[in-house]
Amino acid sequence: MNKKKSSLAVFCTLAVVSCFTFNTFAAEKPRWGKAKHKCTTGTKGLVSAKLKGVKLGKKKKTCESKKGYTAPAFNARGASGKPNYCKTLPAGVYGYWEINQDKQCKDGKKIKDKQEPYWDKPKHRCTAPGKGAVTARLLGVDGKLWGKKGKKLDLCKGSEAPSIDALGVKGRPNSCKKKLVHVYGTWKNNNDELCEPTWKKLEKKGCMGPDAENGITKDRQVTRSKLTKLKNGGKWWQLNKWKWPLTDKKRKWAREQCMNLAHPKKGKPDYCKIRAGVWAYWYEPVEQCDTPLKWTKFKDDGCVKDMEHPNLSGGDLDSSGKRSYSARLKKVKGDWYESCRTWPIDSQETKNGTTLNALKPTGCILRDGDAVAGVVVGGALSAGAAYYSLGASAKASGAISVVGAAATTLALKSMDTTTSVDGVLWVDDNSCH
Repeated sequence: MNKKKSSLAVFCTLAVVSCFTFNTFAAEKPRWGKAKHKCTTGTKGLVSAKLKGVKLGKKKKTCESKKGYTAPAFNARGASGKPNYCKTLPAGVYGYWEINQDKQCKDGKKIKDKQEPYWDKPKHRCTAPGKGAVTARLLGVDGKLWGKKGKKLDLCKGSEAPSIDALGVKGRPNSCKKKLVHVYGTWKNNNDELCEPTWKKLEKKGCMGPDAENGITKDRQVTRSKLTKLKNGGKWWQLNKWKWPLTDKKRKWAREQCMNLAHPKKGKPDYCKIRAGVWAYWYEPVEQCDTPLKWTKFKDDGCVKDMEHPNLSGGDLDSSGKRSYSARLKKVKGDWYESCRTWPIDSQETKNGTTLNALKPTGCILRDGDAVAGVVVGGALSAGAAYYSLGASAKASGAISVVGAAATTLALKSMDTTTSVDGVLWVDDNSCH
């Protein structure tokens, strides 16, 4: 019985924490609630709406557009623009719009079948970083809510559809849809400021070797920044309705979105990684980077011809008369594979006293690469990655060997290479013939 009570207490505690977390990070999107209309005297009308999505202490200032605050756009029931005045009521802060020549009013009463069509309860959502959509319900068609779906849909799609000015969108809808007894319009916004992710500060995070294939001879400084919640308060990864655990498909989607986002100072990233969040990396040639990479002591793996399965396989790599040496690359902060592929082996002494020198390793092996292997088999590599292969030993150990100049980082863009990596150097050795 005590165990049951204890479990219940834990559940309740977690529930409270979840609710608190949700409220803490709830999106703050200033908007007007349902618009209400009434006739006052003669042909005068009055439209009112509740202000929502604004913190309590800012509501009246926002409604009145005072002290640097701006009221959200409004266009419904024949009224538009800023409210004529605002009131603080027990239920919240309301804006009021006065209409002097209201087509819907005569002698202080509403004229039958003269109600202006309008969009009710516009709702905003983000569809991708920087892209959003607004959906609203069409009301006021012949003053009826029921049974006029066909007429509502025709109006929604036609040139006479009422326009909207709310949550970053204006004008007539891009598309219309029937749902139950109502018709809804949808507006797309491909430059939605509410859906722009925020960047954390740029941080220097280690080094990377030269990109010789593109004519870069200097080492590159690795800089990174984390993509955090959207400017409207929503979380970045909620755009694709992520749910744990992350699948390869969700990771791929997140990395594709990240790779196409431009940082205000750095531009589009050179690499993106999904690990406890979304991280963007940039590689910039410099005279001296902050933390050079380091090879551990190279070990002698023996003659390649004596290996049951060569530790590097695929392509046109010549293994005759070669001895293999391998070492783990340390102090990697960005892309493991690109770091290994470009970092020189400069006067590295092996355990048997041999000194190794090379502009870069013969190939690299991603350790614990079982998750990456599934992506490779799925055909995620580019056409130029002919030398990217899975040998028998790789399958057994969960490692992936990558050799040849064709296997560039471009071939790995759809992967998240966040595991350890070994560099392998094959050298000529007469004793191995």
